[in-house]
This record gives sequence, structure tokens and C-alpha cells, in this order.
Amino acid sequence: MRKFVLLTSLFMVLFCLQSSAQTSISAAVYSLPRTVLKVEIITKKTEITAGPYARYAQKYLGIIVPLSNKVNYSIESAIITPFEESDPQFVYRLDNISKEDRESLLRVTPSGIISKGTMPLVNECVVAKELLCQNEKNTSADDILQIDKRNMAELNQSEMAQNAAQTIFMLRRKRIELLTGELGENVFGEGLKVAIEELNRLEREYIALFAGKTVTTIERKTFELIPDQNNSMIVCRFSPTEGVVDASNLGGYPIVMEFKLEGDNSNSVAADVKGAKVYVRVAEMVNVNVVDSNNRKIISSKRLPIYQFGRVMAVPVSLAK
Repeated sequence: MRKFVLLTSLFMVLFCLQSSAQTSISAAVYSLPRTVLKVEIITKKTEITAGPYARYAQKYLGIIVPLSNKVNYSIESAIITPFEESDPQFVYRLDNISKEDRESLLRVTPSGIISKGTMPLVNECVVAKELLCQNEKNTSADDILQIDKRNMAELNQSEMAQNAAQTIFMLRRKRIELLTGELGENVFGEGLKVAIEELNRLEREYIALFAGKTVTTIERKTFELIPDQNNSMIVCRFSPTEGVVDASNLGGYPIVMEFKLEGDNSNSVAADVKGAKVYVRVAEMVNVNVVDSNNRKIISSKRLPIYQFGRVMAVPVSLAK
């Protein structure tokens, strides 16, 4: 159902003129509200660093690992947040308005916004770009084992990779012997747990010489859009290798915001009324989707009242005599 916002419409009063203590006559300039949508795109960045023995991983360990450094981005989600502001295309002047109507229709709050009724103003017009890193490292910062310089001089890389692989198998064998009681018959309880954890840590460090390491971070970028009469708008573009980029960067494919109205999208001024009047704006309920145009996947969806898709109406008021 369309939300009829008559006396609950938001006005921004720009100035008031010529107030008289005896007649309480004044004039005012006001503007109707418009809806702005803040869209936060959340992506995951995965950085893969190849291990120094990567090309020997299949030969000595029988595993396939990345052979070169890579960076990959993926879209995780999007957050849509609406807020209202004054629409410069809908500015009106009202002369000789009575004190009663001025106070009931054009009441200024401390923030300068007129809001009467139950329609809340979501005041979140803060442009923010933040980068929130949530490291999910498969290995610790010291995963790459420091190899003895004397060994590096005596052995070639293939031989060092073979020795590292043999160490991995040895660590696995020792772990099995501990678990089965063949090694360290007096190792049990908390001591056994600590020994197993240390063997696991050493194995991870040696495997990192072959498999490398992966670091994952979460990035957030925010965009603000003013809906118009079009059914869709480009929020930004996305590249699997560069992440979120501006809409003008043709190196990525579009992330699109689509609008589906529940009403008739008339956006017309209702039949005029005689005499003095105040214009108000009726917000239309709209289903808003943020869509990945590459695969038509809906990233985020929200049902919102948007003023631009509604209509402007006139309300009669009394003028001071």
C-alpha cells in the first residue's frame, strides 16, 4: 500500500520574511524532500603468494598449488540505506501565511528539517569510504621457514624442496606414533595435546614452502545515488582483479540498481486547489534491487519509500488577513 505522506512530508525552510507581532503575517520559502540512497558494496579480496618450492609440490607432495602470485576479488553483499534531503527542483514561496498554519506546516526542528507525524527521517548522509581488514591467514606470519644459508650454498633448490617434503612426511609419521602410543609412552594428557599442536604448526610452515600463503581481507566502498524516473542506475563497476571501481571505469562490468514501483509512477501534480496552498510530496513504495549485471544475481534487495517516484499534491491553507 502506498504510504500517503500528507502532513508528514518533510520541508526545508530556507528563510522567513517580514514577521509582524500584531498580525502574525509572514512569508516563507520551502522545498519538498527527495530520497537519496547510500549503497555500500562489500567485497572480499584474496591475495595468494606462491611458495618458493611451488613448482616441486606435485613432484614431491602430489599436490597442485598456485605457481604465481594472484589477486582475486568477489562481491559478498551490499547494504542500501535511504535518507532525505531538500530537492532544489521543487522550491516554493508562500506569502501571508497565518501563524497557525506556519507553526503546523512549517515547524523547524533544531536540525532545520520540518518533520511532522510518524514518517522518520533517516539522517545518515555521511559519505564514508572505509577499508575493514579481517585477516584470515592460512599460515602465520613466520610460515616460510628460514633455511640455513649453508644448506642453500650446498644444495640446489630441487634438493632443498625434496628435503622439505621429507621433513613433512617425518612430522606426519611422528604425529601418528604419538597418537598410537608408539612414540613417547609417557606423553599423555595436556602434554600430548601440546606436542600434537607443535607438530601441526611445523607441518603448516613446511607446507607453506610449497603451497604459499593466502590472505583474505574485506573491503567496503560507499556510493550515493539520487533516483530519477529511470528504472535502473549504475552504482559502480566491478572487476575480479581490481575490485570495485567507479562507474566511468570500463575495465569492470556494471553493478546496477533497479527500481520496481508498487504504484503507477505518475509523479504528477494533483488537481489544483483554489486559494492559498502548500505543496507536499507523497512517497511511492519501491522495491530496490542491487544486481550483478554479469550473472544477473541480486546482491541486495529492499522495499523503500522514494519521494521522486511519488506525486506532488496541494494542501489548502489559511492566509492571515
